[in-house]
Amino acid sequence: MASEKITAMIEEVKALSVLELNELVKALEDATEKNWGDLLKDWEKENDCKVNLTVIPWDKYEETYTTA
Repeated sequence: MASEKITAMIEEVKALSVLELNELVKALEDATEKNWGDLLKDWEKENDCKVNLTVIPWDKYEETYTTA
């Protein structure tokens, strides 16, 4: 019962605005941004949202993550 109410509330909010997520990821290879972008494209459509992906070099990840 409670989960149905929460789901209904989420659907209401989705109708009012665009959900936007910001995600930090470590650069694992040169194609990290492309690979994540390919994966997120369908996920964004399925979940009606926008994901802003920021790829962080390994040597800057801890500093960026802890200050974000």
